Amino acid sequence: KFYRELCEAAAFQIRSKGVGNTGTKALGLLCSTAPFHIMALAMAGLGDKGEGDDVKACANFIERVSPAILEALPAEHLLKLAEACAKSKAVAETILPTVSKACSAALPSWSMDDVSKLLFTLAKVKVADSSELAELYSRAAEVASANLSSLSETQLVKVVLTLSRVPACKEFVSTAAGEVVNKMSTIAAPQLLLLTQGMASLGSSDASLMKVVDYWATDEKAKQLSADQLAKLSQVLAPVVPAHEGLWKMAGPRLLEQKSSLTDAGKASVVAAFSGEAPNFEDKDKLLAATKPREREREREKDRDGGKERERERSRGRDDRRRDDRRRSRSRDRRRDSRDRRRR
Repeated sequence: KFYRELCEAAAFQIRSKGVGNTGTKALGLLCSTAPFHIMALAMAGLGDKGEGDDVKACANFIERVSPAILEALPAEHLLKLAEACAKSKAVAETILPTVSKACSAALPSWSMDDVSKLLFTLAKVKVADSSELAELYSRAAEVASANLSSLSETQLVKVVLTLSRVPACKEFVSTAAGEVVNKMSTIAAPQLLLLTQGMASLGSSDASLMKVVDYWATDEKAKQLSADQLAKLSQVLAPVVPAHEGLWKMAGPRLLEQKSSLTDAGKASVVAAFSGEAPNFEDKDKLLAATKPREREREREKDRDGGKERERERSRGRDDRRRDDRRRSRSRDRRRDSRDRRRR
């Protein structure tokens, strides 16, 4: 009884405050002795423990858990394990295939909110795809397809953005694009921008994507975007529909009008979108001239960098002279001491 109470107290502490400063050795001990559901919570905290071999050794305790038990864990626990994989490459390399396989089996019983959270988390993982992860993406596409009409905007964004990066899920993304068309008049402009970013992988031959592009061109939704967001939309669509006259007739002048509101990131998007021959629109050169760094500014930056380098050189010179002075002083002291000893 005492052991069970102790384990439950540890689980409560991890749920409420995470693993905090607990070291990997202590976590490893907990993982090796605690019940599986508590071990999963402890292992989820490994994402904050870096990339060392000790982290991998601790993560390896997942092999103690049978697949059936992992699959039966609550979605909350499996999501935390996925988050640990997104935070730490060492954890991902050790447990991601196992976690992916468990999630694949459990997905049909999950809420779409949990499915979308899982996909968005996995999009941040920094290891090569595995067959288990590919199977998970395929299963997620099946589950999402069956629930497309009921997805919230946020869920739809997370699912489309993640699965658009998976070539095997192109058919799902095309189907989802049709749902976006049905809802685009009510989807908030920033959300529609993210969806367009995901759908762009379909190319200009996709009828649903082109309907979304035509809708952007009407300016009804585009006027709700900030200058930086409109610049990002232009960067996304320029390689896909460079000859769409209506879109660029809308976007170009609006960006020029809002040029003073562009941040450095927005200016970079403008340059990326319009530096080539196409897209074309009136006053394109003026927009590029307003967003590219000016020659005089570049010269001033060079002068500042040159001044900093000269100051560093002067500082190094002063340091060298001080070291020389100290060496000469020590040398004089040694000669003086030597003379004094000979006289004695």
